[in-house]
Amino acid sequence: MRLHRLHLKTSAGQKGHEGGTREELVCLCLNQKSPFLAIGWSYLYNNYSIDSFYDYLQAYYAAENKKSTPHCFSKLSIDDLVWTRDLNGVYYLCRIIDAPKHFENESDRLRLDIGAIIRVELLKVGLSVPGAIVSRFYSTNGRQPALQAINNEKMLEYSKMIYNQLSGKIYYELLNTQYDIFEMLDAWDLEELVVNYLQIKYDYYLSKNSITKHDSTIKIECELFPRSKQVTKSAVVQVKVKRDAEQPWDYYDDYYFKENKDVFIFYANEDYSGYKNEIKTISRKDLMDFISMYKKILPFSIQKWCDLCKL
Repeated sequence: MRLHRLHLKTSAGQKGHEGGTREELVCLCLNQKSPFLAIGWSYLYNNYSIDSFYDYLQAYYAAENKKSTPHCFSKLSIDDLVWTRDLNGVYYLCRIIDAPKHFENESDRLRLDIGAIIRVELLKVGLSVPGAIVSRFYSTNGRQPALQAINNEKMLEYSKMIYNQLSGKIYYELLNTQYDIFEMLDAWDLEELVVNYLQIKYDYYLSKNSITKHDSTIKIECELFPRSKQVTKSAVVQVKVKRDAEQPWDYYDDYYFKENKDVFIFYANEDYSGYKNEIKTISRKDLMDFISMYKKILPFSIQKWCDLCKL
């Protein structure tokens, strides 16, 4: 079996589908007794005779001349698990229960741009989902396929475990898995952990007004201020799962040399090559040691992942 994530997002609401919206598409897929996952390319029905999913797929190959989301959709198998979410950021775990089908409802097909569907058993998980899954729903370049495989054995085991728990039955056999806390924390919780670490270890405090807004282009999460006279500088911090591929070696020069602030960075992949010695790097071990000492004062959203990871 395999694990995927799917954006329920087609051309609904765009030119040619003025009558429908993405919200209606999500509600149709998720909020009914017989839920399904859907993909688009409904225009194919206007140009080809389609009476089966095979017809739909062949029409797609003929029209688009490439293997993309419909091709991947055709590879979904019964008992595969798929993560998706609604427009409120609530996550759902879906178990495939049937083969892909063409979409027969002509009215909804045209209005919501639904080309093909696959029936699922739907389980509502909520807002708390591992960061390694959440990150699959975001793109740094704005270009992601609607359907994407999650090739991560630990996330597959986690998804099987959650399915068993929420369904109330032992459907999937589970392996003995040691989870990685840095895969479980989402971006918010990872930032929270690092900021807590800096406040306690280096005697800083965090001001509400110093937190960077998420629509800002500033390359830091927040600014921290000295709590005692022994700390002479304020500090800025950046937290990432991995270093940006095109990030230059002098990325933080303005903060350190022009504004006379200390700069702390944490990258979960620990790629700190090329930075000047003035930049203070935080290691995974630093944070693991911090968790072992201060776990009880951390937010519950972090503690629950620590418990799963047996920390």
